[in-house]
Amino acid sequence: MGEVNITLAPEAELMAAAQAEAQAEAAAKAAEEGGTEAEQPQRDPWAEALSLAQDGDLSEAVPFFEEAVEKKPDDLERRETFAKVLYQLERHDEAVVQASKAVELAPQSVSPRLVIYSSHVSRGDFEAAKAVLEEAQAIAPDNLQVIEQMGYVADQQGDTDGAIAAYERLVGLSDINADAWARLGDLYASKGESAKSEAAYERVGALDPEGAHRVFFNIGALIMNRADRSPEEVQKAIEAFRKAIQVKPDYAQAHKELGLALLGTGDRAGAKAGLLAYVQHAPDAPDAAQMKSLAEAM
Repeated sequence: MGEVNITLAPEAELMAAAQAEAQAEAAAKAAEEGGTEAEQPQRDPWAEALSLAQDGDLSEAVPFFEEAVEKKPDDLERRETFAKVLYQLERHDEAVVQASKAVELAPQSVSPRLVIYSSHVSRGDFEAAKAVLEEAQAIAPDNLQVIEQMGYVADQQGDTDGAIAAYERLVGLSDINADAWARLGDLYASKGESAKSEAAYERVGALDPEGAHRVFFNIGALIMNRADRSPEEVQKAIEAFRKAIQVKPDYAQAHKELGLALLGTGDRAGAKAGLLAYVQHAPDAPDAAQMKSLAEAM
């Protein structure tokens, strides 16, 4: 699966709702104080912060968030939203401070812990990140995002068994996560568990038809990398490469591997066609000239 995406994107809908609420509060306050149409109330810093953040002006929003938090230091939403904005600005130390304050206000809350976790990951501190995830998992054992990030951290730390355990738990709770299945396919393959790897890749193909070409290619490559592959397995690999090409006709590497696999079975015509297709789709590849010579010699 590669690196799991842990960036915390702005929750536009939540910010919009919070902004509307803040504006309503400001209007109500102005009404209570007897404001008139001629006397425009000073804009609330919380509403201003949310408006700027919603427009993508995160840096400009920071002073207003600071003022808003100072006015209501025990407001969980303000602390957590400010933490997420600081994280997106890569001001990780400050993000951790605000998120930690949010955790103090709501000890059973997972969301601010994920901001702290993400900040640690961004700094490459996977031990600290893991500790935060363990806290979150103790609070919400079945939280899918927490479990997925546990797998990611274990993977980054070289703990293959730990990563597999996390991703297996994840797909056990939600078997429609194509990224988790893909990473399981890679992890199983790294341990030589070919049958499990193939099954995981096939699941990805079913869940993500647009990315199926990579899945079919991985299945074929997995088989061809086995030293003890049987003729029946080679045919299965050939079929997988053909499926990859069917999904993505210009998939150069699949054409090459198909050609080499067919060459091994004695199908010289098929091998030649596959290798020439590889050269056609990847003329600048380092081995293009070699593959062309091999094809022309058939």
